[in-house]
Amino acid sequence: MPYSSNGQYVPWYLNRRCPIFCIPCLPIYQGIWTARLCIFITGAILFILGVTFMLGLIVTCVAIECSAYTGSILPLAFILLFLGILFLHIGWAAHLLDFEGKLPVEEDFTENIKTLNEMEQREKDVENAIFDTVREKNIPEIKQGYWQFDEKDSWQAVANPYPIQSSLKGIIPRPEY
Repeated sequence: MPYSSNGQYVPWYLNRRCPIFCIPCLPIYQGIWTARLCIFITGAILFILGVTFMLGLIVTCVAIECSAYTGSILPLAFILLFLGILFLHIGWAAHLLDFEGKLPVEEDFTENIKTLNEMEQREKDVENAIFDTVREKNIPEIKQGYWQFDEKDSWQAVANPYPIQSSLKGIIPRPEY
């Protein structure tokens, strides 16, 4: 389990580290960090062009037989799609880098400790006494889900005014138990 430096648990989605499979790509992300927006937009344009070429080929080849066009433009469309996805990935990953595209070598953590003087300590004790009196009161147990109906029928039986046992009782013969 990942923990921060002060021993607190940190969930995976708040941990600011890239996945292990992206570590080989970090030099690329750092290298294009200054041009990340340009790379991202270029990738989006290339991807849109690739999709447009493919859709154009589909529409054209449905209308007429065009194997010559398809043979020349389809590889270009695939290359544009691939490059577009690659550039989008690199541009977005570079955008996610912190510290202006540099990796943090050392992390500094500071901790402030506040000491209370005698008067502040008395005020704190009075506040704690108030909270203790509230905490000592008996709070009724709030049952949730199915368990709230331990003493009564289930919510399905309560909510259905015409249960199947009552509505079909006269029609379907049922043997007694």
